[in-house]
Amino acid sequence: MVAKRRARLRFWLDHIERIFVTRQTAMAGLLPASTAHTVHGDYRHAWVRDNVYSLMAPFALARALKRDEEFGAAGVHLDGFCRQVMRGLLHAMMRQADKVEAFKYSEDPLDSLHAKYDAETGNVVVADDGWGHLQLDATGLFLLQLAQMTAAGVGIVDTRTEADFVQNLVHYIGPAYRIPDYGVWERGHKGNHGVREINASSVGMAKAALEAMSDLVLPLTDDAAAIIRVAPDEIVRARETLAALLPAESASKETDAALFSILGFPAYAVEDAGLAFRTKALAIEKLMGRFGCKRFLRDGHQTALEDKDRLHYHAGELAQFAHIECEWPLFFAFLGIDAALARDAEMLETLTDKLDALAVEIDGDRLAPELYIVPADAIAAERAAPGTQRRIANGNVPLYWTQSLWVIAALLRDKLILPDDLDPLGRRNRRGAPVGGDVDVAIIADTAATADIFAACGAPMTLADMFARDATILPQGDLARLLSQLGENAALGLSGRPERRLGALITSFAYEQSGRAFVFTPSSLDVERSYLRYDGAAFADRLRADIAYLARHWTAPQRPLLVVPVRADLADGAGGIQMRQLLADLARGQVGGARVKAVAGEAILDRAQRVIDDLAPLPTHAAPTAAAVPVNPLWRTLGNDLEAAEMVSHLAQDKLLALLGETDDRAVMIEGLARAMALGLARADTGGRGSVRRMALGLYDAVGRREDWQATRRMAAIIGLVDERLADSMKELVVRFRTIRLGAPSDAVIAKPMPGAAIRAKVQAALPAPVTAILAEEVILHLGAAMKADPQLFQGVRCIRAEEWLDILNDASAFAPTPEPLHALSPQTIADRIRAVLVETPSVRRVLTSRSAANLALPEGPQAWRIWRARLGVLTRVGPDFFDRMWRLLGQCDAIALGAGEGPARLDAALLRADHTPGERQFAARVEAGLETIADPLYRALTLEALNAAAWLSEDGPHLRVRGDIALDRIIHAVVNGEDDAAWVRLVNTPAAEVAHRMRAAAAHIYAEHG
Repeated sequence: MVAKRRARLRFWLDHIERIFVTRQTAMAGLLPASTAHTVHGDYRHAWVRDNVYSLMAPFALARALKRDEEFGAAGVHLDGFCRQVMRGLLHAMMRQADKVEAFKYSEDPLDSLHAKYDAETGNVVVADDGWGHLQLDATGLFLLQLAQMTAAGVGIVDTRTEADFVQNLVHYIGPAYRIPDYGVWERGHKGNHGVREINASSVGMAKAALEAMSDLVLPLTDDAAAIIRVAPDEIVRARETLAALLPAESASKETDAALFSILGFPAYAVEDAGLAFRTKALAIEKLMGRFGCKRFLRDGHQTALEDKDRLHYHAGELAQFAHIECEWPLFFAFLGIDAALARDAEMLETLTDKLDALAVEIDGDRLAPELYIVPADAIAAERAAPGTQRRIANGNVPLYWTQSLWVIAALLRDKLILPDDLDPLGRRNRRGAPVGGDVDVAIIADTAATADIFAACGAPMTLADMFARDATILPQGDLARLLSQLGENAALGLSGRPERRLGALITSFAYEQSGRAFVFTPSSLDVERSYLRYDGAAFADRLRADIAYLARHWTAPQRPLLVVPVRADLADGAGGIQMRQLLADLARGQVGGARVKAVAGEAILDRAQRVIDDLAPLPTHAAPTAAAVPVNPLWRTLGNDLEAAEMVSHLAQDKLLALLGETDDRAVMIEGLARAMALGLARADTGGRGSVRRMALGLYDAVGRREDWQATRRMAAIIGLVDERLADSMKELVVRFRTIRLGAPSDAVIAKPMPGAAIRAKVQAALPAPVTAILAEEVILHLGAAMKADPQLFQGVRCIRAEEWLDILNDASAFAPTPEPLHALSPQTIADRIRAVLVETPSVRRVLTSRSAANLALPEGPQAWRIWRARLGVLTRVGPDFFDRMWRLLGQCDAIALGAGEGPARLDAALLRADHTPGERQFAARVEAGLETIADPLYRALTLEALNAAAWLSEDGPHLRVRGDIALDRIIHAVVNGEDDAAWVRLVNTPAAEVAHRMRAAAAHIYAEHG
């Protein structure tokens, strides 16, 4: 048995030496992707991705060889080969340190690291704009393998400078969750027009790399060590983005074989076993063939029909590639490795047999080709009966990363290597691993009086001054500044981590520096400029959201610590009730669905700390508390004569507040005050502005503490205060692929993260009325907080229409009666209304498939159905099968006409079905764009109901063929029973089931006769 094993080890050692080691270049230490030079590229170059995969078989075999004394030297030799490849890649990338530095701030693809290099020299081989270089999966894969090899004792990083560069690579991929790139296949969108997309395979590989690199100790040659640090919230962002993307790869690809690399070996990036299973099953169902897997549906690359003189495809051209996409043996190797690690010996045997049969023999070696092509003369027959025709291998033999993974599968089949040889970090055990846990909360009162006020709630409290004797509380900004040193290196021109606002995970560790403990308040409470800080209920709601977030995503061994400073004024007003309720919930140990423990502040001194002695000293002062700015000068004239408005100092702030409280027309007084201040700000010189602004801030603070929300919002608008969390809330929405439409202008759309100031500029351009703009920002803040706390609330909602949200929130008939307009309500009241809208607005399909409306969370009252339609038109919430039904309907007509039925409102069946597949997010976006052309939310909701009726028509008659367009306007107008306003009012107040019955009958009458 030993002799047989050694013979097989020797066979594979010889194979690897001959196929891989001898191909390594002497100068750069790199490997070519293949030996071919075709119209598709020079495969003799060294791709980052291909090099990393190519060394995985030698790396795994080296582990096995070193366990056998006969092959120990050979194992060391292979380790050296793998180390040289990795260091060759490291040095090639370090020559582009300036690009890494620029990209951290610009995220511009022209600043990205190159994806391939000259194999001989490690120099660049194509221009910055000559290739789709931005491939975050490749950088992530490099870092993941670096961590695996380091864990196995094969050091890659030798010097502090190299460690600093690696730390910067972590910063480079940290925001991968929101950066569109060109992906594994280097072309981005499947139409090959160079349009970048957020790709699940890139996000997943970056997530795996961040997890693997987190707190990784890199031994250096001078007996020192470097620790790589990762912001855990970036890992969570990637996890949430994956959950929003999967089972799709991107907007244009409903599935992709590249997903195998993140679902299983090598990344193991998806903890949710159910989601991983569904994603893998869909990819196998859609992509697997006899000769391998298609990369993605309608992939024209290297097919006999592809025009090799151009990279891009024309509109409507993709349909010709359906069923004849090339098949890649590479993915049998991925699946074989996964089968081996899952101990599915039968599947492993099946897949390795297939790989053996697909190999091409050259000079006695069995080599894996890149892909198999349907010959031109077999295309018609293959289309007629997919999977029946012969295919031929292309000339790219071997594709080295396929060869490497094939060898690994064979080594696992023959039990020559162990799972740990491939995966020293044990990432394969992450599948199904629990994420989240219990949360500790430390309540820190600013004064003894504050502690006395909240004492009856039962949660233990620590006074800030007592806490500061042994530990220091700092705002998250101090931690962000501290972490900005990570990776700083003057020699390479690297500045370290960009100073971004931090999430709740990284601020929920306790830190130790020079023997002193430091804790940080969460960024959600870092709101010195926001009027939401005056609302105790909003404060409590944010804390609940943070607790839910921590309970859902925490993975560290020690429990998270959420540090919450409280002030006495949080007990005031209506919001004080919610604050007391939260503290009572903490005392009971349950907040929402999260288990919590209220701890005394001193208790953190005994818990495990994150030591940060290697970073610059932190300040030891306690976190500053918000204080009112003293107000001296005010306005003599607050009325209509703005030209006469001048600053004076004789009117005290308390007198002005009394005046605001006593005036018969308070709104006019506030408006006059605000306009006068605006005039003063405009006219004053620079010095007069350090005093007008100080006066305005003081007044803002005073009215805020009085919870005068109308005055507070108006003052915030005039002063131009942007809530520090606005960009965070926007990010919560857009990274889950929700589009924000602010108002009427076509460019008033936000689909990617932006800085707060840029968001403010867009909001003000779209909604110039100051209070409307600030309310729109507040709606975004609340929606972001709701998404963070409970993403399921947004199921089926793809677009956030901010201005229309304001309309439905201002609909007094839809909520508890209140005499106050929206801008006079407390922030938490608005947040509660937003949640009610999300909860009480089921899709059309959901309403009609429920036994009765009583089973749904619909609003009550005589206008319940109008309210539901008004909200549905704003949310355009659809059921999970909606787009599949639309796809089938488009297969039975020339087009679906929404609204006017022109331009984007006409869904052209031939074009959509040629360039898209039903599961694509871009197909859904195309339908959403058509609905967006309908200005009235109520009519938009009726259009969704008409679509549902038309889809039923299609399902009742699967062989139906409508000549021409299905015009939804015709169906809607057929059920109105009149053209006067009263008829439309009656229709929108009619129960959905009755409208559906009438629309279904109308659709049958109009279109069934065309079948």
